[in-house]
Amino acid sequence: MGELIRTADKLKDDYQCAVMLVHHTGHANQDRARGSTAFKGALDTEIIVSPLGDHDLTTKCEKQKDGTPFEVRQFIKVSVEPFVNCQLRFRFQFLDSKSLVFGFDDLTAKEIVHGGHILGIRFDKNGSIQIKDNLTGSYKMEYYQLVKNKKVTPELKALFARCEKQVDHPFESEKWYDALIEINGDTVAISMNGSKVIEFQSPGFAHPRKDMYRFLIGNGELHIDDVSLISTGN
Repeated sequence: MGELIRTADKLKDDYQCAVMLVHHTGHANQDRARGSTAFKGALDTEIIVSPLGDHDLTTKCEKQKDGTPFEVRQFIKVSVEPFVNCQLRFRFQFLDSKSLVFGFDDLTAKEIVHGGHILGIRFDKNGSIQIKDNLTGSYKMEYYQLVKNKKVTPELKALFARCEKQVDHPFESEKWYDALIEINGDTVAISMNGSKVIEFQSPGFAHPRKDMYRFLIGNGELHIDDVSLISTGN
């Protein structure tokens, strides 16, 4: 174990990078990493990923050396056949969660856009819906590095602002909402309970491949049901 830790530290120092180690939990104790406690002592951050039901997973921060551990987060990961345009229907209900973030990805496009994240949609319990073109905005790799290095110019900030649109929309706790997300070429539209509430046109939305969609539930509990995605052609 000591040799592993020394090697990880050397990689971190030589390349000025983060080193992420994937490890098993214990046989008897599923809440901690298997093996010596010296391993955990050497870590800056420890995150446990656990299955939840048939389709969900959670991430829990067990250690954060120089800060406060983040709260448990719940994810839904769904793989689909690649598509261009689609209609996605689902119902959701806010409980104590503050947000529902939804994304369409192309996992083959990670060299041009961070994480393959083509577009993002955020439903905020405080009263808003946002659509964001990640591909031509701040997640485009040449821009993403500038954002990470805090070298964003006023011109880039203006470009990023043009890559997103937000509207006010009230949400109530424990109330079910029917949502429809439609992607048609370079246009994304969202309807709530049968009425269109936002439509946004941006070139990144027309990216010719999307092969995954994701839900991220922010800090708390939220219910999602009746998820249905239909490809509507090219």
